[in-house]
Amino acid sequence: QEVSNSHAYIIGGLVDRTILKNASLGRAEQLGVKAYSLPIQEFMTKRKCLNLDHVALMLVRYESCKNWKEAFLSSAPKRYCKEGGG
Repeated sequence: QEVSNSHAYIIGGLVDRTILKNASLGRAEQLGVKAYSLPIQEFMTKRKCLNLDHVALMLVRYESCKNWKEAFLSSAPKRYCKEGGG
């Protein structure tokens, strides 16, 4: 997927994982809003969720480099990345 400056992005993972699973997706579907997922499975091991600050940083990095792999490796905790981790 591409990130566009003309769109607003709502990051809903914090609520979706710990309080009410898929709450953001369900609400988006109710409102007819498009919902997208980051390509986490391609670049991460172990965990499938990230903190809000990591996701926001990742979107900013992607906007500047237009490369999801680079955005993940520079934003996500190294211990969860398939490459460059510990």
